[in-house]
Amino acid sequence: MKNHPWTTASLVVVALAATLPSLPGAAADGKPGDRSGAVRVIKEKPADATGLQRLSEAVLASKPLAYWRMHGKEGAVAVDTSPNGNNRTYEKGASPYSPGGKADNLNGGRMWARLKLPADTYSVECWFWNETPHHVRLVTGYMFSRGSDGDKSVAGDHLGIGGTHSATGKLFVFNGNKRNEVITGSTQLVPRTWNHVVMVRQKNEVAVYLNGHTEPEIQGRLAVTYKPDSAKIFIGGRSDNFANLFGRMDEVALYDRALTPKEAKAHFDAAGVTLVEGPKQAAAVRVAKDGETEHFWYRLAPADPYIDSQRDNKAFAFRKGVILLSEDNGKTWPHTKEFPNAKNITFSCILKNGNVLFATRTKLYLSTDNLKTYKQITVKDQKGRDYLPHTPRDPNQPGWYFHPLDGVHTWDVDGREMLVWGNYCNVLGGPVPINIYYSTDQGQTVKIAYSFGHNPGHHDRDAKTGRPLGDPDNPVICRHIHSVAYNPAEKAFYACTGDHTRGNRHECHWLRGVYDRRDDTWSWKVLVSSTSNSRYKSGGINFVDGKVYWAADANGKAPFDRGIFRCNPADLADPSKQTMLFNPKYPVALMIIEDGVILAGHIALESPFRTGIMFSPDMGKTWAQYDLKEFGKRTAVRFHRKNRDGWFRVDLRTGWVTPNEVLFIKPK
Repeated sequence: MKNHPWTTASLVVVALAATLPSLPGAAADGKPGDRSGAVRVIKEKPADATGLQRLSEAVLASKPLAYWRMHGKEGAVAVDTSPNGNNRTYEKGASPYSPGGKADNLNGGRMWARLKLPADTYSVECWFWNETPHHVRLVTGYMFSRGSDGDKSVAGDHLGIGGTHSATGKLFVFNGNKRNEVITGSTQLVPRTWNHVVMVRQKNEVAVYLNGHTEPEIQGRLAVTYKPDSAKIFIGGRSDNFANLFGRMDEVALYDRALTPKEAKAHFDAAGVTLVEGPKQAAAVRVAKDGETEHFWYRLAPADPYIDSQRDNKAFAFRKGVILLSEDNGKTWPHTKEFPNAKNITFSCILKNGNVLFATRTKLYLSTDNLKTYKQITVKDQKGRDYLPHTPRDPNQPGWYFHPLDGVHTWDVDGREMLVWGNYCNVLGGPVPINIYYSTDQGQTVKIAYSFGHNPGHHDRDAKTGRPLGDPDNPVICRHIHSVAYNPAEKAFYACTGDHTRGNRHECHWLRGVYDRRDDTWSWKVLVSSTSNSRYKSGGINFVDGKVYWAADANGKAPFDRGIFRCNPADLADPSKQTMLFNPKYPVALMIIEDGVILAGHIALESPFRTGIMFSPDMGKTWAQYDLKEFGKRTAVRFHRKNRDGWFRVDLRTGWVTPNEVLFIKPK
């Protein structure tokens, strides 16, 4: 990461610039998160002596390292009611809370403590009341932080509530500017209500439990960035005093071990609270972010529902436990269907006949009747056998079997539509095999066109099935697929993969595949294999008038062989016969070409642009680059063809892979 100016605004952009797994999660097909409007909230938090005593007994039974009740007549000292005597200090702007009272005890100040904690395993729990509406601050507020006081790099664990920048109203955990990683929840909290939260770190895994649920609100990998001997923690704010909470906190307990989900629920239940239906949240509480440049208009999609794909006048979306289909480009959603695992949807495609094929992390589904019904589709391998997902060692990490990074997956091949795509995987979610999938019958059957080999650098040989992931007979390995596209002039498909070179085995390849419809077979050839610092580490393959266009995100040591390129397909292996159309100086993730317009995006983590968009109105003769700063650090991927209203659909992702917002762009 480059150094950032430490203004308040830039701090917040960094603080949320890396992630937001909308896909983290419960078990392979677990309980969905909350993308919907209404949520259940705590009616009130009992303040009577009996209730407080019951809660205290439950917490102390779990043997906390420290237990600061943060109420009563404590004065400037936060009294530890555990046997360990870890009394600590309130800063200015922080004080004890009066149970049953209406006054906030956190007004920009923190309570801090220094105590001996294990390096990579601990838990913290608290009750909090956030007073700030979610549309007021870029980050609504931090409740807990472990790290060095005043550290500008903010190395540590930081638990907070998202604001207008991203993850609006949702819990997130951030690990500092160097790694710049965030994992988030899916429930939009209601301001001015009580919530109980438990955060558990076990080595590089973090889980957060909310309001008595034993299924994590947040769960995922998050690197430890604080020093092993880090002993300082902060309640009600972040270690650098940024975006401290305004509101109330009490009943804070710290543990030198991983609290179990059962214990988290027991502590919540001991409080004797009642959950009631809360007020319906606005569909998009974030500040409106519509705008225009010299070349295009742009607008941010509402946060709810999440619009995952589009075609012509149709759009497919999901929210908590529900899938939705629109026939007017997302203005209304007349077709809905309950789908319990909606939060784990990783792929969808609207086919020419109206069928909708969609996938969770490990399963494919097809609806042929505008979501009235859906059925599971079992993939077939090259020999016609059922292709079933492996059983992961960690059930919370089943992998992304069907998730693509590009957005165009259907083509007219000899007068019939073909669906062909590859999975971008082995970054988040767990190890999986890498495949190119296809369907020739509108999603009724899905088969494997090509399966890459077992990659020791990413694959898990210890899956419970006992078989290695990937094709053990294929020496061609990769980490994931960046792009698959069709060249009608050759009647051939092209695919490119990433990322690195392991030993003497490259992961960056370009492949060419030809489909024989009569025999239902494929023939594939590897055209190029190369290192990561080459134009062949790429994506965004497009074909126009028989020529191939692509975007390269080469990385490694300077100089970099990257940019946006064009050549005849026959010249792919010969850089001397290729034309660089544009050199943006920074890695380019994906791109799309339609009606003479080229639209592409910077990879945010390696660009000084917040959200970098490249635009050419004339097939690469002239170029403009725009920084849509209001969205923060975002990478644009999954470019979908324009809908009938003329808008491209684009994923905005934190880091470069984790889904967050959806942006629409319309050329002028």
